[in-house]
Amino acid sequence: MKKLASVVAALVLCFAMTTTAFAASPVKATLKSAPEGTTLSDVSGEVAASITTATTADKLEALVGSKTATVVSVFDLAGTTAGEVEVAVTGIKSGDTVKVLHWVGGDMTKAPEVLGATAGDGSVKFTTSSYSPFAVVLVNSAAAATTTATSPKTSEAGAMTAIAVMLISAAGIVVLNRKKIA
Repeated sequence: MKKLASVVAALVLCFAMTTTAFAASPVKATLKSAPEGTTLSDVSGEVAASITTATTADKLEALVGSKTATVVSVFDLAGTTAGEVEVAVTGIKSGDTVKVLHWVGGDMTKAPEVLGATAGDGSVKFTTSSYSPFAVVLVNSAAAATTTATSPKTSEAGAMTAIAVMLISAAGIVVLNRKKIA
């Protein structure tokens, strides 16, 4: 019985210490308007990995002038006639500062071309001379600039409970495995 209780206490201790975190995926874009014959598709896994490597905080600072800039959407455009393109991107608001990164000719080994863009409510409009992979970068949010950030109410009860469970489990293991000294 003592061994079973020790194993259960050890398992509780192990499970109480685990935490899972998931990175947010970029928002999918949809085509709102573009020259005739233009199509929008998801980028391949290899291209997505290249874009992630090319858009670290330091590289974004060099490209768009902001270390806090974030990539909000990646996509691939194809067609025969380039020009003005408008894509729907969830989370973009009118007044946000956005840039569009364009890997000319799909060459992911070179630095991307930085295109100026106009943010609308839920959309980004830009002009391009050719099609290939693109990334929409939110440089500065208009909402963040006009409002004061308010932290949400949080509680330490969950963390304190986990710590208490771990301590009780550890104490139980010690007590149950202690040999009697006669």
